[in-house]
Amino acid sequence: MKKEQVTNTFCPIGIFSKIFNDRWKLYIVFNVMDVKKRFKVLCDIFSPFMTQKTLSVKLKELEEEGIIERKVYAEVPPHVEYGLTEKGKTLIPIIKQIHAWGTAQYKEDESKLQCCFKSQDNKK
Repeated sequence: MKKEQVTNTFCPIGIFSKIFNDRWKLYIVFNVMDVKKRFKVLCDIFSPFMTQKTLSVKLKELEEEGIIERKVYAEVPPHVEYGLTEKGKTLIPIIKQIHAWGTAQYKEDESKLQCCFKSQDNKK
């Protein structure tokens, strides 16, 4: 039996909850908020914690919500990049605040902090 998600889609918190209804979507947005990334790069960032299929599904859901845009370049081999839409960019200050709040929770022992699946070459 599938568990039904209960949200009030007319409530601002319900709207957010409906879009970000799982643990991966905020991580994905966090990882494309500074620079567009190719699918393979995102796979490498989330490996082994998320499968390619799950990543593909989450990217599609975020695209359908107007948060992520998928840009396909007419090249061989195919080149696809994912980045934030204008609507998605409005989430950047919110995500930075969430990141700052989370960081503050480990102020005494910052060695416990992880990289939020951010690739080492794109850390800011």
